[in-house]
Amino acid sequence: LTRERQLASQVAHELRTPLASLAVNAAALRGELSVMDREQATRRVAEDAARAGAVMADLLALARTSRTELAESAQPTELAELARGVAAEYAQAAVDSGHELSVDAPQPVVIDGHPVLLQIAMRNLIENALQHTPGGTSIGVRVLAHPPMLEVCDNGPSVPPRLEAAAHVGLGLGLGHQVVHRIAAVHDGRFEVVARSEGGQRSYRMVLEHAGKSAAAAAPGDREAR
Repeated sequence: LTRERQLASQVAHELRTPLASLAVNAAALRGELSVMDREQATRRVAEDAARAGAVMADLLALARTSRTELAESAQPTELAELARGVAAEYAQAAVDSGHELSVDAPQPVVIDGHPVLLQIAMRNLIENALQHTPGGTSIGVRVLAHPPMLEVCDNGPSVPPRLEAAAHVGLGLGLGHQVVHRIAAVHDGRFEVVARSEGGQRSYRMVLEHAGKSAAAAAPGDREAR
């Protein structure tokens, strides 16, 4: 019952954005639009429906499928491109809330993984940073290569130590971190919270070193992105 409640909450959380966009564009299609605007609204409806379906399929797989079956269905996934794409979704939200959102992912980092699940994890980390830090906070999205890592850093106010510790096991900081913890585990990785030093940044990261082993042979010249 607990797993089913968590799944229901995850589905509701992840479907909120595409379903809201579907409603807006469906309403627009009922009005008077130019040919170009109608084509754009129709395209967005199709994209939002596809995203909602992909999210649903991956969350159901996460809840119902064994770790072995998920590992066998992994595909080559480029983390830098994924991180830039997810961060771009929040560019306007960051401007509206007064945050500074940046991406440091200068070179490709390929792993065997599940792109939709990794996108869900990144959205959760970025949303948490935007929602739980005040305006003026700098939020950085980084991709590192050795080991493969997706990271969201911020220089916002300190989080109480008991919550920092709880986040290491995906608890205490809300559903979002529970989702990230489970997605990292699916990739035989781990979710870490690195407390900041005096005046430094706090880091929330998914370390995906095992998922990156098969891809490392294909790109031996990669260096850590800085």
